[in-house]
Amino acid sequence: MAQNEYLGEYINRRIYSGEPVKIKLIGDSKLAGLKTTGYEIPVNGTVIFTDPINGTVHRESSINGNGWAHRFERYLNTNFPSVSVDRWGIGGTSTKWWNERIRSVTANEDIVIVDLGTNDRYEVTGVEGFRSDLTDFLDYTKSISNQVIVMVPSPATSESDIGKVFPQKEVSRIVREVAVEMGLPLTSNYDNIMDYIYKTRVPFSELMADGTHPNDLGQDVIWRGVQSALTLFDFDDFVNVDSLDRRVVHNAEPNGYVPADSPNKFKPGRIYINLVYGSSATSGIPGTGVRSGVMVTNFVHHQDGFGYQEYHLHNKNIVYRRYNTLDGEWSA
Repeated sequence: MAQNEYLGEYINRRIYSGEPVKIKLIGDSKLAGLKTTGYEIPVNGTVIFTDPINGTVHRESSINGNGWAHRFERYLNTNFPSVSVDRWGIGGTSTKWWNERIRSVTANEDIVIVDLGTNDRYEVTGVEGFRSDLTDFLDYTKSISNQVIVMVPSPATSESDIGKVFPQKEVSRIVREVAVEMGLPLTSNYDNIMDYIYKTRVPFSELMADGTHPNDLGQDVIWRGVQSALTLFDFDDFVNVDSLDRRVVHNAEPNGYVPADSPNKFKPGRIYINLVYGSSATSGIPGTGVRSGVMVTNFVHHQDGFGYQEYHLHNKNIVYRRYNTLDGEWSA
């Protein structure tokens, strides 16, 4: 946590300065947004680099993709024009692959975010070979950069581990250990997805396009985790208490879900806060007596429904919660 707090402070200080900031993202197909809506590598797209070993020209995937890296770049383009982002996501690449090329293709970096490790499961050198490759890669990247940020890769299914030299959980462990040993700030896509599953009860399969690649929802969870770690929040998510809509919370009927017209009012993946007055509280509001308070709805699906709702009773130290997978039943 201390690392992330420091990291958010550092990133914010840089991007709010108004001075040119260059951020480079280095990763594999998950960073490139493979299997998400809008994924494409244009034939005339931005060149990442020409491979110094075999001459292959590697290009960025289209900015219109729905991966976390694409949303990260679009967010910065919109809110901080002085910040530029290079998305070096190349499918099928491992830390070993990058380590063999990195010294020839990059130098004098500003901020580098590294999201590697999943494809190292194929390497015959095993876990310790991966540890050595990652240490060497980060050591060099750290030496030429003002700030390096390490990401723990998102989880994979046990089926996807079949035929690999070691499983994805070992990737997670090694990345954490190496980052801590090197004193590099760390954020975990793995933890963010597992925490999301725990809180919402959404099956892991609903976040995955296949055993390895997150789908749009999985990438959305990763992006929200990146926003939290770097304290880069959507400005239209901030709510001024003095300007909150005073409306009946009609999405809280007993055992109910959101009304049919909710997509016109709520955008998927956002958090919404509604004030509830005692006079407007319907029988769907939990608690007894005067049931005024605050309703927090966390929408997570790109469809009707919510991940979970919390109801905070006014002047009471009581919070009720319900999930969309449990028939909307409230529990304190």
